[in-house]
Amino acid sequence: MDYTTRARVKTLLGIANADVSQDSLIDQLITSVSERFDAEMRRHSLQTSRVEVYPIKLSRRLVTLKGAPVNGAATFTIKLNDTTDFTTATTLVRNDDYVLEDTAGVVRLVSQGTPFTAGSMARPILPYYIQITYTGGLATTTANLIANYADLAQACDLQVAYLHRRRTTPGGNVTMGDSSTQFTKDYQFLEEVRYTLNRYKRIAL
Repeated sequence: MDYTTRARVKTLLGIANADVSQDSLIDQLITSVSERFDAEMRRHSLQTSRVEVYPIKLSRRLVTLKGAPVNGAATFTIKLNDTTDFTTATTLVRNDDYVLEDTAGVVRLVSQGTPFTAGSMARPILPYYIQITYTGGLATTTANLIANYADLAQACDLQVAYLHRRRTTPGGNVTMGDSSTQFTKDYQFLEEVRYTLNRYKRIAL
């Protein structure tokens, strides 16, 4: 999902709405930067229903979901198994076997069930797996994301505008005779942008 709109970026760049010559490029940059934001924060921006599988070690008690916050009104189930086939897997019971922190998207396992074992010595099988069915993510639409996460939308505005302005000036040093031109930074996240993303970065436990 896009973190901002073309109109916002054009305003920042000082491009009139009637000037459509850069619209296609701006749209492409918005989508590209938005995808990079998701990857950098290791989370989902679009709030939708998901089925995800996480490996679990016996000593592990916390799972951070990729989609947060979690929609508490939607279906939320956790199944546990020693393989990734959950056809006949055990379904955990909320507040008995696990606790869900909706806003943070964190699941705390209270009970991990009977350890899966194998062989004559009944050694524990590691890792085992949980399948989580839930609805989660930052927002359902770009408009909602802008309204609820203004700092992320602004960060996207700044990064897209930066890339748009730098499209004809790649990073590096150019020397011609006795004169030279230096571009000190390549096409990386701006420091202010990275600071904002770090505040929302998912900690994979």
